[in-house]
Amino acid sequence: YSQSALIALPADVSGPALERALQTILDRHDVLRARLDAATHQLEIREPGSITAPDILRRTSIVSTSGEEFVAAAETAMQDASSRLDPEHGKMISAVWLDPVSSNGNRAEAGRLLLVLHHLAVDGVSWRMLVPGLVTAYASAFDGETPILPPGGTSIRRWATALAETAALRRDEIDLWSRMRTDEPLLGARGLDPAVDVGATVDRVSVDVPTSVTENVISTVPQHFGGSVNDGLLAALAIAVTAWRRSRGQRSGDVLVNLEGHGREENAVPGADLSRTVGWFTTLFPVRIDLTGLDVVDALAGGSTAASAVKLVKETLLGLPDNGIGFGILKYLDRN
Repeated sequence: YSQSALIALPADVSGPALERALQTILDRHDVLRARLDAATHQLEIREPGSITAPDILRRTSIVSTSGEEFVAAAETAMQDASSRLDPEHGKMISAVWLDPVSSNGNRAEAGRLLLVLHHLAVDGVSWRMLVPGLVTAYASAFDGETPILPPGGTSIRRWATALAETAALRRDEIDLWSRMRTDEPLLGARGLDPAVDVGATVDRVSVDVPTSVTENVISTVPQHFGGSVNDGLLAALAIAVTAWRRSRGQRSGDVLVNLEGHGREENAVPGADLSRTVGWFTTLFPVRIDLTGLDVVDALAGGSTAASAVKLVKETLLGLPDNGIGFGILKYLDRN
């Protein structure tokens, strides 16, 4: 359960400078040195230096950084790096240096660095800190200087502790989240079976969307309604599900969706600064979209009801305090 990035290295990359840059990243970001206690579900943050760059970095010689051979080498490196992740033993990050070396031992071209992090230690926003930080640290190390990164903001430990401390202050949201419950009909022929419906049995369907449609979804619709991309996407989903149900004689107008957020809701903890904090902050919360009374047929035909659905979703999402972070706080951190 990981995230990864394949980073282009300089043509004249220095192995020692690369290791120093990785060490700077390891020492700078606490969660990269975390160990998971499976019994208590707690993270233990160890001291800087407890994990070293040689501990996580492996170097693999390759022929080239293009073609089928490189794809095969990258896939092998991904399997190797992923297999070395072990949160319970404090192994949150691994790396493979894919180094193109010619037959005479010289470097033929610029190589690649594969970084693989366990999802417990990283989210999508974290990469915006990790990669630039690695570049900055490498440049300093290559020039013979001591790599120095900007000081951090709120630590992941302080953030987690503060969320628990604020749980009692969010109890006025309980009614809001309780109203999200709905006895909506099943989408399939049966409920989920944890013995059968596992990751290995998931089927995936890929659909290519024309550029014109994509541009409208991510640009035109949000600009027109003064909202976000989620407004149009959730409205379309709710319309489609409602129409599908009605075609099968189900009159429910409610669609319940689990929505993810980036979770870096600094307003939840006054004074917090997560702009330089690496970790997994993702939130998950329920949103009930109620299209009761809307003309779904008109919406599918591109009528004015489609706009009404987008506005309804926008207002529903805006009505969630701090983008829904309170749901998880109340569910998992409020001991009363």
